[in-house]
Amino acid sequence: MSEAWNSDAQLPDFSALDINAFDEVLATALEKGVVKLEDIYADEGVSALDLLGADVVRAEHSAFEPWSLLSHLESVVSTDALRAAYEKNQPKIIEASQRLSQNQDLYRKLDDYVSTQDDGDDTSRRALTLSHKSMQRAGVGLDDATRETFNRLQMELAQLGQQYSNNVVDAIGAYERLLNEADMVGCPATLREQMWDADRDAYVLKLDYPIAIPFLKHSRRPDLRQALYQAYVTKAAQSPHDNTTLIAEILSKRQAFVSILGYDNYASYSIEPKMADAPADALRLLDNVYAKARPKAEEEIKELRVFAKRFSQKENLDFSGDLEPWDIAFFSERLREAEYNYTEEETKPYFPLASTVEGLFGIVKTIFDVTAEHDPSVKGWHDDVSFYWLVDMAGARVAGFYLDPYVRSGEKRPGAWMNDCRDKCETFGHVPIAYIVMNASRPTDDTPSLLTFSSVETLFHEFGHALQHMMTTISVPGVSGISGVEWDAVELPSQFMENWCTQWSMMATLGRHYKTGASMPKTLFDKICAAKNFQTGLALCRQIYFAKMDLMLHDGRSFEDGQAALAFQRQLADEMVVTPRHENDSFLCAFGHIFAGGYAAGYYSYLWAEVLSADAFSAFEEAGLDDDDAMRACGQRFRETVLSLGGSQPARDIFVAFRGRPPSVDALLRHRGVI
Repeated sequence: MSEAWNSDAQLPDFSALDINAFDEVLATALEKGVVKLEDIYADEGVSALDLLGADVVRAEHSAFEPWSLLSHLESVVSTDALRAAYEKNQPKIIEASQRLSQNQDLYRKLDDYVSTQDDGDDTSRRALTLSHKSMQRAGVGLDDATRETFNRLQMELAQLGQQYSNNVVDAIGAYERLLNEADMVGCPATLREQMWDADRDAYVLKLDYPIAIPFLKHSRRPDLRQALYQAYVTKAAQSPHDNTTLIAEILSKRQAFVSILGYDNYASYSIEPKMADAPADALRLLDNVYAKARPKAEEEIKELRVFAKRFSQKENLDFSGDLEPWDIAFFSERLREAEYNYTEEETKPYFPLASTVEGLFGIVKTIFDVTAEHDPSVKGWHDDVSFYWLVDMAGARVAGFYLDPYVRSGEKRPGAWMNDCRDKCETFGHVPIAYIVMNASRPTDDTPSLLTFSSVETLFHEFGHALQHMMTTISVPGVSGISGVEWDAVELPSQFMENWCTQWSMMATLGRHYKTGASMPKTLFDKICAAKNFQTGLALCRQIYFAKMDLMLHDGRSFEDGQAALAFQRQLADEMVVTPRHENDSFLCAFGHIFAGGYAAGYYSYLWAEVLSADAFSAFEEAGLDDDDAMRACGQRFRETVLSLGGSQPARDIFVAFRGRPPSVDALLRHRGVI
């Protein structure tokens, strides 16, 4: 049914979405919706405040809802038909967006309002001011000839980003290597189950994270680790899925794009609407933390070299004495096991996905007084997907979310993310609805999906994003939920939620053995927490290297071609990362955050927001983590500020409203074990 693509119902009907009807549906939606919006903008009787009203909300939804659904499906259940529809129609969406964001009638209304701001409440003023600035950054002030060049560059960048993303997905899906029993020496039972393919009577090694990373950690075959590592760090760097050329092209066009607007470089353009005042502020944070992390990282790699030699001699392993890049994960895992006296395999049975999700819901109920209730009547886009309503203490449904937890090689984008399905909207009577997507290991015939501790943290992380979207009390378009939140503050709730994974008072009921139902022993949990900052110096140096590379790639320098950009990446890695590097490391070819996502010149945001989240969590520590009443009171304050207000106020003001003071980096350094 074609109308399913453009329903204003609370939940989409994914079962009724016919891809064969999409082209016609979108063309009609854009034609009617954009014309309706232009008529509203041109109406002299429509004030700036009216632009936040029901007529505009309905017209925008009508114009762009089909594309929103297609974009989501293309990222989670991509098929040839979905990808073809996406690539065919992406230019139409960009053209429509440009037409609206460069509309002179709309800009005049906003410009007049911003220059006076004599009516409307604070939230409305914030929304309209952000829209005004967004239009300036979208080229509304350019002359016709310059605007044509600007729009062409924007179109080309969007298409290049999609091509880049496709190459990463396809490169991951294309790689596999069949292994026999002898090849699996050292690999734990859960990994063997994930890799076993009965039809081919073989173990299948893939580049998907839930398989590749555990194999690198556990395989005692250095030759296989080497082959896998090389494939992993060079994915999407060779034909037929080669992003090398795209890297230089994207960087060059971004520089040309922002030069038209008068910015010195893309980093300045990217950071302008963020919390950081300038790229120098972000670099200052990175350099300050790096100065403390580097000595610790050097101690850690020295310790690993000594351990690797000793362990290899004890276990009679073939080891030259020099750590190779594909040795790092293997020997680090052995060192962690030796230092903290537990193995990852011991912990995974206590984190089956289903009970871990229920444990997360229990924590959210304790802190924020909301309950997640499964609704089996709501169907998603795949059998893997489940749906939940978020219900307050009075029994009212305040929000909902879809959970799509498992890896699907070749059709689902790698990584984990949250996205909005529906915003809080008074016009349609919508409560917020979120998509939560992960790439956890799939259940087998004998074993449910078992999470590593890092995957548990990922689940909490994405649910933190969803909470900010779902628990907003703001329904003004553009500043509700995560909309309008500065990009370097948007990770605050997500990273904040990760902190609960190391609190026994909250996690005691979460870890349940999938066979016996027994709780995780406190002694095992303590070991996990003790190991939380294992090799924290190495991890911080690597994260800061990514963030600094991102900013430097976008600081106005030019690259002759993609190989020159890769050479720059490798040189910076030599300077900043103390672990051995593969000579052909082509990480930039799969750095989707900055080349196909929204983090270009903004990857530093993870560390910037971690300063906020660590400081926010320290408020709970100060209140008393074992005091339920104190937790609820602090949780209520967090809910009423960070989760509730969304983008309706500057992030710095919202943080001060919660914490009572500006953020401090001390809590981050303490939580990371650097001080």
